[in-house]
Amino acid sequence: KNFWHNRISFSAEGGYNYYDSTTTVPEAGEIEQKRLAKDGLYGVDSSPEHSSLSPATSLVDGNQDVSVLTVQEYMNVGVDLFYPQTVDSIYVYTNKDYVYDPSIPSEVIEWAVYYSDEEEQPRTWTIITNNASFSYNETYHRFEISFAAQQARYFKVVYYPGTTSPSFQITEIETYGLEHIEQKSKSVSKTYTGNCNLSIRPLEKWTAAYYLSYYRTDIFPEANLNYTLSHGVSIIGDLSKYFLLTLSYQRTRSRTLETITKVNTYTFNWRSNPLETLDTTLTFSHTETNEDEELISKVNTLVFNSIFMLWKGIDVNWNFNLSHANNVRDDTKSFSVYSDLYLRALLTKTLSWDIGYDQSWQRTTNEETIKTTYTSIYSTLVYTPSSRLYGRIFIQYSDAEEEERLLHEYSIGCFITPKVQINAISSFTEADIDQMTHSIDINWNIARWGSFRMGYSYSHSNNDITQKTHNIYSRLSVNF
Repeated sequence: KNFWHNRISFSAEGGYNYYDSTTTVPEAGEIEQKRLAKDGLYGVDSSPEHSSLSPATSLVDGNQDVSVLTVQEYMNVGVDLFYPQTVDSIYVYTNKDYVYDPSIPSEVIEWAVYYSDEEEQPRTWTIITNNASFSYNETYHRFEISFAAQQARYFKVVYYPGTTSPSFQITEIETYGLEHIEQKSKSVSKTYTGNCNLSIRPLEKWTAAYYLSYYRTDIFPEANLNYTLSHGVSIIGDLSKYFLLTLSYQRTRSRTLETITKVNTYTFNWRSNPLETLDTTLTFSHTETNEDEELISKVNTLVFNSIFMLWKGIDVNWNFNLSHANNVRDDTKSFSVYSDLYLRALLTKTLSWDIGYDQSWQRTTNEETIKTTYTSIYSTLVYTPSSRLYGRIFIQYSDAEEEERLLHEYSIGCFITPKVQINAISSFTEADIDQMTHSIDINWNIARWGSFRMGYSYSHSNNDITQKTHNIYSRLSVNF
């Protein structure tokens, strides 16, 4: 509701959810239990460590037949749980006519997994793994992604496709974690939610806002009460058409089993557009976490992002992150630096080129000091003389601790007819284990009702043992 010529606005909402389940197992023990999700999350972000995701309730509504999203590179898909829970598996459901074939090297994909407990966006996400173990379940049409168990409220996976990975739709996302149950157990959970927002604009260029949110879950027969109460205030100043300033404070109190956690976050955000071709953002945040009145950790984070258009068709994107964490309970301190510099240029109507440089450094001090570094330089050249022909060259050099890796990949694709496409890829990896892969693939889109695909791949790896692999495949897909 708006008042005073739209200078005051107020909104509120509430919800109630009842969930009843009965589980029967051959014997008592630990089984994977589905975690209740309040909302789904999605977005496209090449810097998933600090990102804002949009809500999508249809990702967690239980309907696995309706497509919600179409994947693309750097797609972030996640869940917002009602309260922090332990999760070790994420299931991503796809459209039923999608087929994942890891025997085709150029179609192999990767999933990275992140978690966060921050309420305010953009959130800082902590990586669990950048290449999670997963399998594709053809019966349930879903990716089953597993990783080390982690307790948090927000989880997400980031999608990295192969060179010729076919697109697919995401219909649902679920999270699971191990839980001890008796041979036959019944559980009832009741969830209460409430949110309200109030904003006041006393001056034309200044806005003050306050929000309050409450999530509570009662679980029976264990009689577990879990809740999260968050509230925060922010002041936004539109200093000029070039500068936007935001100061915010958030306090979160949550209870899980017998633990009461309090998190205080202070954030300073400065957004500047000094030029029409330059957009910069500077964010500084300080977070303190307490458990049962005991100080657990302090984290300071500085994030800088800039997007600069050097020329029409030439963009430069730079992300720079500094983070200092002090884990008081474990007497552990860590300091990390991350930088990602990326340039993309449309040289001509048919030729594009991009180059990127990533570097990260982290020092962790406990009883001893551990330093880890990672460096990556990569470049891609794409030539598309027509809508029926393309060529691509990709080169990447990476250095991680004791291993150096050089990857160069060459691919070409051509539509022989409007419905028949042929792709050829050669990939070379120079590392501790040298590997070479060549593949050719033909895809015939017969009609709406079906398609036919066949191909051949050869790989050769050499270390102490030489391995050679030949793979011939064919696939006929029929849709009804």
